[in-house]
Amino acid sequence: MKIIEELKLKGVVSINILHEKLEVSKVTIRSDIEELDRKGYLLRTRGGGVVSNNRNLVRLVEKTIHEYEDEKKLIAQTAAKLVEPGMRIIIDSGSTTSFIPRYLKDLKLTIITNSLMVAHEFCGSENISLLVSGGSLRYESQSLIGIPSLSFFDTVNADMLFLGATGFSIDRGASASDTMEAETKKMMISSSSAVYLLIDSSKFGKNSLTRICPTSELTGIITDSIGNKIQQQLLDHDVLTLLPED
Repeated sequence: MKIIEELKLKGVVSINILHEKLEVSKVTIRSDIEELDRKGYLLRTRGGGVVSNNRNLVRLVEKTIHEYEDEKKLIAQTAAKLVEPGMRIIIDSGSTTSFIPRYLKDLKLTIITNSLMVAHEFCGSENISLLVSGGSLRYESQSLIGIPSLSFFDTVNADMLFLGATGFSIDRGASASDTMEAETKKMMISSSSAVYLLIDSSKFGKNSLTRICPTSELTGIITDSIGNKIQQQLLDHDVLTLLPED
């Protein structure tokens, strides 16, 4: 996390400087830089690393919303079928969850969110009671994060959470690319009776920087397609799998 923060700030990181700043051995820092290089966060150089033009460090939601767009719409429709009038629903930020509002506007609901995109979609719906968290804007995901957001979600009680993530694997669970955003998602989970992870199939088997929750904390996963082996592994963790055709 500290290496990435330094990279965002300066565009370059030095093993020697990180060693002094973090009081961590150069061997450990070198190993971390090699791992970040493999994952595409930076380009390893002699003595450190630099920003990689091909890295996935910053993926703007305005761009990712159009990746697998048809699949994401089907996932959002499937999620909406779980919702009943009068429910209190937390909708997380993310490219897939941002499609949910269009399928819920006719219901009388309390919607709780940290997503500016979700909030914007519901602004004109008189039958929606909309609660939006405070916090600092994370431009990449158009989400509100930080201490005010954490405090906000700590005070609410929701029937259901529609959770977004940038990666998911059976052994590591759901993950996010930003540490503070992951902390906000964790608080959402603790405030919800049921937790449904919405991810398209391209995110299976991928582990992003920060863990959000283990697989066992999920009520279900809503996705566009899934292999029989993964589906059975989810059942072994008592996690439901919901597909558009269900």
